[in-house]
Amino acid sequence: MRGTVTVRGMMVLVASLVAAGLGGQSARGAEGSAAKAAPAGRATIDTTPEQYYQGAQGNAARRMTGKYTGNSWTWHARFPMHGFLDAYLATRDPAWLDAAAKYFDWNVGLLLVGPDGFQGWLGPVSGAPDKLSEHPIGDAIMLEPP
Repeated sequence: MRGTVTVRGMMVLVASLVAAGLGGQSARGAEGSAAKAAPAGRATIDTTPEQYYQGAQGNAARRMTGKYTGNSWTWHARFPMHGFLDAYLATRDPAWLDAAAKYFDWNVGLLLVGPDGFQGWLGPVSGAPDKLSEHPIGDAIMLEPP
Protein backbone atom coordinates (compact mmCIF):
# COMPACT_ATOMS: atom_id res chain seq x y z
CA MET A 1 0.00 0.00 0.00
CA ARG A 2 1.43 3.36 -0.96
CA GLY A 3 -0.11 5.40 1.80
CA THR A 4 -2.54 5.33 4.65
CA VAL A 5 -5.81 7.23 4.40
CA THR A 6 -6.78 8.90 7.65
CA VAL A 7 -10.23 9.98 8.77
CA ARG A 8 -8.98 13.57 9.02
CA GLY A 9 -7.45 13.39 5.54
CA MET A 10 -10.72 12.17 4.08
CA MET A 11 -12.65 14.93 5.86
CA VAL A 12 -10.30 17.59 4.47
CA LEU A 13 -10.82 16.14 0.99
CA VAL A 14 -14.62 16.07 1.36
CA ALA A 15 -14.68 19.59 2.80
CA SER A 16 -12.54 20.84 -0.08
CA LEU A 17 -14.77 19.19 -2.66
CA VAL A 18 -17.92 20.54 -1.05
CA ALA A 19 -16.46 24.03 -0.84
CA ALA A 20 -15.34 23.87 -4.48
CA GLY A 21 -18.80 22.73 -5.54
CA LEU A 22 -20.38 25.62 -3.69
CA GLY A 23 -18.12 28.21 -5.28
CA GLY A 24 -16.89 29.34 -1.88
CA GLN A 25 -20.41 30.01 -0.60
CA SER A 26 -21.83 28.55 2.56
CA ALA A 27 -24.26 25.69 2.08
CA ARG A 28 -27.15 27.94 3.09
CA GLY A 29 -26.19 30.48 0.43
CA ALA A 30 -25.91 27.78 -2.24
CA GLU A 31 -29.44 26.60 -1.53
CA GLY A 32 -30.77 30.04 -2.42
CA SER A 33 -32.03 30.80 1.05
CA ALA A 34 -33.37 34.32 1.47
CA ALA A 35 -31.33 34.64 4.66
CA LYS A 36 -27.83 35.96 4.08
CA ALA A 37 -25.18 33.52 5.26
CA ALA A 38 -21.62 34.49 6.07
CA PRO A 39 -19.16 33.65 3.29
CA ALA A 40 -17.43 30.33 3.86
CA GLY A 41 -14.56 30.70 6.28
CA ARG A 42 -15.83 33.90 7.86
CA ALA A 43 -18.51 32.69 10.25
CA THR A 44 -18.26 32.93 14.00
CA ILE A 45 -19.46 30.00 16.08
CA ASP A 46 -20.01 30.42 19.81
CA THR A 47 -19.25 26.76 20.56
CA THR A 48 -15.69 25.47 20.43
CA PRO A 49 -14.96 22.23 18.55
CA GLU A 50 -14.18 20.53 21.88
CA GLN A 51 -17.46 21.70 23.42
CA TYR A 52 -19.37 20.41 20.41
CA TYR A 53 -17.52 17.07 20.62
CA GLN A 54 -18.27 16.77 24.34
CA GLY A 55 -21.96 17.52 23.76
CA ALA A 56 -22.28 15.06 20.88
CA GLN A 57 -20.40 12.31 22.70
CA GLY A 58 -22.25 12.89 25.97
CA ASN A 59 -25.65 12.85 24.28
CA ALA A 60 -24.90 9.56 22.51
CA ALA A 61 -23.32 8.00 25.61
CA ARG A 62 -26.49 8.63 27.61
CA ARG A 63 -28.36 6.38 25.15
CA MET A 64 -26.06 3.39 25.75
CA THR A 65 -26.96 0.32 27.81
CA GLY A 66 -23.70 -0.33 29.63
CA LYS A 67 -21.10 -0.88 26.92
CA TYR A 68 -23.76 -1.56 24.29
CA THR A 69 -25.13 0.87 21.75
CA GLY A 70 -28.07 -0.34 19.65
CA ASN A 71 -30.63 1.20 17.36
CA SER A 72 -31.75 4.11 19.54
CA TRP A 73 -28.14 5.07 20.22
CA THR A 74 -27.33 5.26 16.49
CA TRP A 75 -29.97 7.94 15.91
CA HIS A 76 -28.43 10.13 18.60
CA ALA A 77 -24.82 9.38 17.65
CA ARG A 78 -25.38 10.11 13.94
CA PHE A 79 -27.27 13.37 14.26
CA PRO A 80 -24.33 15.70 15.14
CA MET A 81 -21.90 14.28 12.55
CA HIS A 82 -22.68 16.82 9.83
CA GLY A 83 -22.23 19.64 12.33
CA PHE A 84 -18.47 19.14 12.43
CA LEU A 85 -18.14 19.50 8.65
CA ASP A 86 -20.62 22.37 8.51
CA ALA A 87 -18.65 24.24 11.17
CA TYR A 88 -15.40 23.61 9.33
CA LEU A 89 -16.87 24.89 6.06
CA ALA A 90 -18.21 27.97 7.82
CA THR A 91 -14.99 28.83 9.67
CA ARG A 92 -12.18 26.93 7.89
CA ASP A 93 -10.84 26.16 11.37
CA PRO A 94 -9.10 22.75 11.18
CA ALA A 95 -9.87 22.17 14.87
CA TRP A 96 -13.37 21.19 13.71
CA LEU A 97 -11.87 18.38 11.61
CA ASP A 98 -9.77 17.24 14.55
CA ALA A 99 -12.86 17.15 16.77
CA ALA A 100 -14.75 15.25 14.06
CA ALA A 101 -11.99 12.65 13.78
CA LYS A 102 -12.02 12.27 17.57
CA TYR A 103 -15.81 11.78 17.55
CA PHE A 104 -15.74 9.34 14.64
CA ASP A 105 -12.95 7.35 16.31
CA TRP A 106 -15.04 7.17 19.50
CA ASN A 107 -17.99 5.83 17.49
CA VAL A 108 -15.88 3.25 15.64
CA GLY A 109 -14.37 2.18 18.98
CA LEU A 110 -17.84 1.05 20.10
CA LEU A 111 -18.21 -1.53 17.33
CA LEU A 112 -18.62 -5.07 18.66
CA VAL A 113 -18.58 -8.45 16.93
CA GLY A 114 -22.14 -9.72 16.58
CA PRO A 115 -23.57 -13.21 16.47
CA ASP A 116 -22.89 -13.34 12.71
CA GLY A 117 -19.19 -12.65 13.24
CA PHE A 118 -19.31 -9.15 11.76
CA GLN A 119 -18.87 -5.87 13.58
CA GLY A 120 -21.80 -3.63 14.29
CA TRP A 121 -23.28 -1.35 16.91
CA LEU A 122 -24.97 -3.98 19.06
CA GLY A 123 -27.68 -3.29 21.55
CA PRO A 124 -30.38 -4.95 23.62
CA VAL A 125 -33.41 -6.42 21.92
CA SER A 126 -36.61 -4.45 22.52
CA GLY A 127 -38.56 -6.22 25.24
CA ALA A 128 -35.63 -8.54 26.04
CA PRO A 129 -32.84 -6.37 27.46
CA ASP A 130 -30.78 -9.43 28.43
CA LYS A 131 -30.34 -10.39 24.75
CA LEU A 132 -28.08 -8.59 22.32
CA SER A 133 -28.99 -8.03 18.74
CA GLU A 134 -27.58 -6.45 15.66
CA HIS A 135 -29.41 -3.46 14.33
CA PRO A 136 -28.79 -3.20 10.58
CA ILE A 137 -30.95 -0.09 10.30
CA GLY A 138 -28.85 1.56 12.99
CA ASP A 139 -25.64 0.54 11.21
CA ALA A 140 -26.99 2.03 7.98
CA ILE A 141 -27.88 5.26 9.79
CA MET A 142 -24.31 5.56 11.07
CA LEU A 143 -22.78 4.94 7.67
CA GLU A 144 -25.03 7.26 5.64
CA PRO A 145 -22.84 9.36 3.39
CA PRO A 146 -22.85 13.10 4.09
